[in-house]
Amino acid sequence: MVPGISARHDLSSSMNGSELECVQVFRYLGIHLDECLMFDKHVDCSHRKVTQCVGVLCRARTFLDKYMTLLWYKNLVLLYFDYGNIIYMVTSKI
Repeated sequence: MVPGISARHDLSSSMNGSELECVQVFRYLGIHLDECLMFDKHVDCSHRKVTQCVGVLCRARTFLDKYMTLLWYKNLVLLYFDYGNIIYMVTSKI
């Protein structure tokens, strides 16, 4: 942050003659980023998706053996923890 400039400022930017819109949160390659490059929205969305997948997995566990349960866990749940974790793990320590 630059001293003397407020955190919320109105800058007009353009690229190739088109005005760029200033947004609070945007999604790029499946990762939600906010204007401060924090991942709170991404973590909330990932938490909601993982909770849904764990619910499905718990209901289906009675019909699946141990190998299939692990396979479904890796395909439904683990991918949310693996994708983009290097990016927001490093920036969360700043």
